[in-house]
Amino acid sequence: MEVYNFIDLLKEKTKANIPTAIAIGVFDLVHLGHQQIFHTLLEYSKLNPGTETMIITFNKNPKGSSNLDTIRLREKYLSVFEINSLVVIDFSAEFGKLSASEFIQMLIKLCNLKALIVGEDFHCGTITASAQSFDLKELCNRHHKDVNVIIKSPVLDSHNRKISSTMIREFITRGELELVPQFTLRPYQVDLAPIPSIPSCNSLSFSRKAVMQLLPPPGMYNGALVFTDTTCCNCKVAIDEEFLSLEFYNVNKTALPPFKMIDYLNLFCRSQK
Repeated sequence: MEVYNFIDLLKEKTKANIPTAIAIGVFDLVHLGHQQIFHTLLEYSKLNPGTETMIITFNKNPKGSSNLDTIRLREKYLSVFEINSLVVIDFSAEFGKLSASEFIQMLIKLCNLKALIVGEDFHCGTITASAQSFDLKELCNRHHKDVNVIIKSPVLDSHNRKISSTMIREFITRGELELVPQFTLRPYQVDLAPIPSIPSCNSLSFSRKAVMQLLPPPGMYNGALVFTDTTCCNCKVAIDEEFLSLEFYNVNKTALPPFKMIDYLNLFCRSQK
């Protein structure tokens, strides 16, 4: 999977003439609803040989919600789907001023656009010049481009609730981390690779301010520290207003990889101790 910056790719015109099917969304945490969209994207490509697949996402949530992942982790999650290209939009204040029509025009210039796959709740543009998923077909036609727009209905859980990033965000806010894997197929993960660590005898601490993702409430949690070589070490995770601290017990630290190889932290559930 090749990774591009949206504006750079638009300027370079690398994909301008390549038939492409695109899925667009924030796709934070890549939950089951998102995964359904990606499977549809891949299916379209198989039914239309010669069509490349592209996912367009955002470096931060346009709604301003707390991050559930980082772009680095999202790349890991998306890499398993064998998508041709991942394109990241730097959602700046300037980009946020684009009308829906202007955004669609950019997509048409980006590649030889054949299909758009979006969730039912997709929308783009400003408050006064916005478009929802059901408007996309007409917008493409206005720009003289016939595009196959595929709108996916939400995936529901066993209680008939819509699986969404909002739902998962509420679980994390309440500290109900054990519920997250039902909707993502993985534990909630905190990206620690870019954050300096503060080591001590039996613990490792990180400044809470440096963590760019939503964290559960202060308390003790069960977790596992994962290194870039896939080594995994179970730990207790103490979260307070200043630090995220990992406490290790009965662990031979000399057997662990160097701390510079830290990748991410799995958070499983509240600790009973």
